[in-house]
Amino acid sequence: NIAWTFLAGGSDGVVTNTEWANAFSVLQTADVQWVTPLSPNGAVQAMADAHVAFMSSVGKRERRAIVGTDLGTSVTAACDAAKALNSDRTSLVYQGFYDYDSAGNLTLYPPYVTAAVAAAAFCGSNPGTALTNKAFKFRGLESSPRNPVDTDVLILGGVMAFENTPQGYKCVKSISTWLVNTNYNRVEQSTGVALDFVVRNVRNALDVLREIGRASCR
Repeated sequence: NIAWTFLAGGSDGVVTNTEWANAFSVLQTADVQWVTPLSPNGAVQAMADAHVAFMSSVGKRERRAIVGTDLGTSVTAACDAAKALNSDRTSLVYQGFYDYDSAGNLTLYPPYVTAAVAAAAFCGSNPGTALTNKAFKFRGLESSPRNPVDTDVLILGGVMAFENTPQGYKCVKSISTWLVNTNYNRVEQSTGVALDFVVRNVRNALDVLREIGRASCR
């Protein structure tokens, strides 16, 4: 008997876009509501958006995505990234956050991890609950936009931002990257989630009636 040890000589390797595409294909078989790719790559984020759009229509399994950029993203670059997505089902985060790692070291995590935190907050909330003005247990933010000078620009640009307030680190507005119009069911993620919840329940109820109808026809 020997003590448990890590395997030696391995490496993380390089994940290609093809492997990301394969992962999203496999994810079509899972019934999930939120997706966050842990990548700042714009191509991967576009795949995530295409995935949730397809699954919310043809796939009949409504879902949404929150993506994040890399560390050091400016307000202008964040708005440009959101504009490139311009989706009513995908949100974009541009700020990293500080927290302690498993060794107790204060660590700056990239924005795509912040996106995962936001997605987790939605997962733990009732459908229709907005993250707007909700406090998060961060130990600090990579950058703190000024309210309203910077936050107004971010909101109009379709970026989900966080701010440092006396009451904690709060989500400014839980919006998607949708810029086509101001329809609330497309701009505000929580409203869209509530609609998804209704659609799922109505479809499930109708499926039962449809099966009863088929059985009676036999």
